[in-house]
Amino acid sequence: MPAADAAHAYIDALLSHDASAVPLAADAHRVENGLPTGSSGADIRWQLENGPQYRVIDAIRDVTVTTDGDQADAHYLLDAGVLGVDLATTEITEHFDVRGGEIHYIEATITPVF
Repeated sequence: MPAADAAHAYIDALLSHDASAVPLAADAHRVENGLPTGSSGADIRWQLENGPQYRVIDAIRDVTVTTDGDQADAHYLLDAGVLGVDLATTEITEHFDVRGGEIHYIEATITPVF
């Protein structure tokens, strides 16, 4: 899968909680703001589908994805809320290393928007 498509599949799964279309390598890793948050493709997939940290996502908007070969960079706004109450909007920048059609590494920078 091309890098841009892989990035879009991952972003779509954040909101849908269906990671079946996300091409994660078995050895995939994810880092958020410098902290490891995903230790394998199976772990990342489980979190996308079941993780409570993703259940508060109400919307993802203003998505842009740029690529350079097997690398993709995504930038978007993520709106979070609970029971119809808006909690926060965060600005997300994610870098995806996609080799052989599979995501091997995701690095996210998450910044609250005030």
